[in-house]
Amino acid sequence: MTEKLGNKLNEIVEKYMHQRQERMKTLQENEYFNKLSPEQKHSILTKNQLLTKYEIKIHDAYHLASQLQRTSLETWKTKISAFTGTV
Repeated sequence: MTEKLGNKLNEIVEKYMHQRQERMKTLQENEYFNKLSPEQKHSILTKNQLLTKYEIKIHDAYHLASQLQRTSLETWKTKISAFTGTV
């Protein structure tokens, strides 16, 4: 059970990280974003939750439970949906 849940969590986080990377790439290539001040860029990145990189470490049931207490599977799915505008 722990392994299946851990695999699912890793799968969802990897999907989130991929979409985050694509979003960052799009922003960095955007001429208007590049003209903004560092403070304005920071505000946009913060608002869109693009500043935080997540690293999931699941060694056992305890660590899995700890990760899921911080951020549930549904929260990860919501974060992914927010990137695509499908909340």
